[in-house]
Amino acid sequence: MQNLVSLSAESEEPLRSIRDVVLDVTDLVDALKNARDRIETIHVVGDEYLTLECDETTCKASDFGDVLDSEGHSVEPIDVLGERDLAE
Repeated sequence: MQNLVSLSAESEEPLRSIRDVVLDVTDLVDALKNARDRIETIHVVGDEYLTLECDETTCKASDFGDVLDSEGHSVEPIDVLGERDLAE
């Protein structure tokens, strides 16, 4: 899947922090659309400081689950802090 994500032309140069990065996830979203009949649930984690671009539209990575949900996927967000607490 990581091969379907690339650095967008919208990323700032030089890259100094995660806020300067824009990842193009268009190919990833297209691949998920094509495999929709074989995917039961997509589990997502997203950071509010990372920006994603899909078909010329940008969103925060923390909203990526909503993008996938609007494409008709069953999405399960992962609460990283909650998952950490379960491991203790």
